[in-house]
Amino acid sequence: MQLLDDVILERVKEFASACGVARAALIDGDRTIDWKHLEDASRRVAIALQRAGVCRGDRVAVVAPNAIESVVAYLAVVRTGAVLVPIPADTRMPRLRAILADCDPQAVVAPRVTLVSLRASIAEESDGLDARWVEFALDDSFSRPLGVPLDFGHAASTSKVTAREVGCIDADLAAIIYTSGTTGEPKGVMLAHANLLNTTAAVAEYLSDTNTRDFDVVSLAIPISYSYGFLQLWTALRSGATVVLERSFAFPFDAMRRMARHRVSVIVAVPTMITRMLATLSQSELDLSNLRAVTCAAASLPPAQALRCTQSLPHVALHLMYGQTECSRAATLDPRLVATHPDSVGTAIPNCELFLIDARGRRLPAGSEGELVVRGANVARGYWRRPQETAEKFIPSPMAEACSAERVLRTGDRFRMDRNGLLTFIGREDEIFKCRGEKVAPMAIECVLASLDGVVDAAVTGVAHEEDGTAIHAVVVLEANATVDERTLRAHCRALLEPALQPRFIEFRREIPRTANGKVIRRALVGAGV
Repeated sequence: MQLLDDVILERVKEFASACGVARAALIDGDRTIDWKHLEDASRRVAIALQRAGVCRGDRVAVVAPNAIESVVAYLAVVRTGAVLVPIPADTRMPRLRAILADCDPQAVVAPRVTLVSLRASIAEESDGLDARWVEFALDDSFSRPLGVPLDFGHAASTSKVTAREVGCIDADLAAIIYTSGTTGEPKGVMLAHANLLNTTAAVAEYLSDTNTRDFDVVSLAIPISYSYGFLQLWTALRSGATVVLERSFAFPFDAMRRMARHRVSVIVAVPTMITRMLATLSQSELDLSNLRAVTCAAASLPPAQALRCTQSLPHVALHLMYGQTECSRAATLDPRLVATHPDSVGTAIPNCELFLIDARGRRLPAGSEGELVVRGANVARGYWRRPQETAEKFIPSPMAEACSAERVLRTGDRFRMDRNGLLTFIGREDEIFKCRGEKVAPMAIECVLASLDGVVDAAVTGVAHEEDGTAIHAVVVLEANATVDERTLRAHCRALLEPALQPRFIEFRREIPRTANGKVIRRALVGAGV
C-alpha cells in the first residue's frame, strides 16, 4: 500500500534533507521557495487545517492560480488525509458556487478577493448554499520575503509541531477534479491515492532521462487545477524537479525568456502553446539549449505542427500524450516515432490496457476503428455523488469473471488502432456529425487546414444548413503577415479532402476560443469573430 503522503511527501522531505536551501523547489516569477521551506510550510499549513477541524475524508477546496502558495496548500491538504478539490482561480462565481455546493467542503483556501466575492454572492442569492466551511486567505503570504514559511494567518508558530497521523489507505480519495466541460453542470472526478501514484509513476518513467543525473527544471503554464497540470505537478515533485510556475502563456516571449534564464529542461504544453513557442523562437534568439523534452496533451496536436516542432527543436523529445480527467493519462507516443507517426498518440502507458469497442460494446481487434476503453489503476473511481453518470461512463470490466468489482472507462473518444497497437485520434463521439450523408470528424479537417503554411490554428464545427443538413464551418487563424486567403485555403482542401468534407464556410479570426486546457469551445465557433 502506498499513499501520496508516503511517496510524494516523503520525496519532498527527502529533498528537503538532501538539498536544504541549496536548490529551488518552486519558482514563481521573482519568488522562489527551496525544498526545506516547502516541506516546512506544507506541514505548518496542514496543522492549521487540522486545527480548523479538517479530518480524513473531508473536502478542502483550493481556488488558486499557479503559485507557490497553491502548491503549499495542495501538499498540506494531502498531509491531513483530506480530499483536495483544486479549482481554477478564474472560475466564474456561478460555477464556483455549483462546485462548492456539490463537494460540500470543510475548508476553502482562496485569494481574499475571491472569498469576499463568494460571501457577497451567497448573501445575494437564495438558492440555499450553506457556507459552513472554514476560510483561509492566500493573500497574506504572497508578499512575504523569499523562502519564508507560509502560515495563512493560522499555522503553528513552531516547526517542532507535527501534523496528526490520519491513517489513509490507497483506496481513499486523494482529489476530486471537476471537469472543464464548456456546457452542463460540473462533474467531480474522484481520484484515489492509487490512481495518482500509478499514473505519476508511469509518466515519470517515460519522461525520465537516464543520460543525466541532473534534476529537471519544468516549465508549467498549464493550470495546476486542471487534470493535465495537476498530474505533471505531482510527477515533478515526485522526481525532485524544480517547477517554474507560470500564470499563463498569454505572453510567450516573456515566458520563454524565463525558460531560458532558468535553463528549463522540460516544458508542459498544449497545442496552442507549441504553436506560439515555434513562432516566438523563429523571431528571437532565445537559448533553449538545455531543453530536452516537451509534453503535449489535453488536445490533439495537428501532425504538421508536430513535425514542425521536431524540425525546429531537433534536440528535443516531443511526447505526444492522451488522457482524460477520468483516467489522467492513458497513452503516449515514443518520441522516436513522431517523424513517422505524427498523427498518433502512441500506445498504453505502463500498467494500463487500451482497447476499442463498437456501438454495441463489443471488443474490436487491432486494425479497427471504435470507441477507446481504458483499463487499469489509472481509471478514476467515478463521479462524486453521481451514480447514474458513473454507471454510464465506468462500466464493468470485460475481465469481470476474474475481477468482479473492476470498472473500465468508456472515453467517448473515437480512435483508430493499427496492427502494432498505435492509436490515432479521430474525434469525440459527440462532436462527429453528418454532412450530405457522410460522417464528419472535425479533427481530420482541422489537420488538413493546419498543414498549410501560414495557418497556425484551425477548428471545425457543424452548423444547420438547408442543403447540407449540417454544413462544415471552419475557423482559421493565420500567422502574422501570412498571404493565405480563402481561395488558397479552398484549393488546399480540394486537393486533400473528399468533396463532402470540404468546408462550406471559412472564417478568419485572431484566435480560436479555447479553454485554459487548450480544448476548443466549439459552441463559440459560430458567431461574431474575435
